[in-house]
Amino acid sequence: MEEKNLNLPEDICKEIENLIKTANLTSEEKIKLWNDVAEFISKWIEMNIEHHEGG
Repeated sequence: MEEKNLNLPEDICKEIENLIKTANLTSEEKIKLWNDVAEFISKWIEMNIEHHEGG
């Protein structure tokens, strides 16, 4: 399982990373959680950009 490389702001990435590091999860669960959260935030940012651009 690989981490997805989504272009999220660095401060958001650091915050997510800190939260996941302290979670009591296996390495595989942490990677899946990171991918799910990163994908959700990426889609949320995309939707907001489209909304603000009138798309």
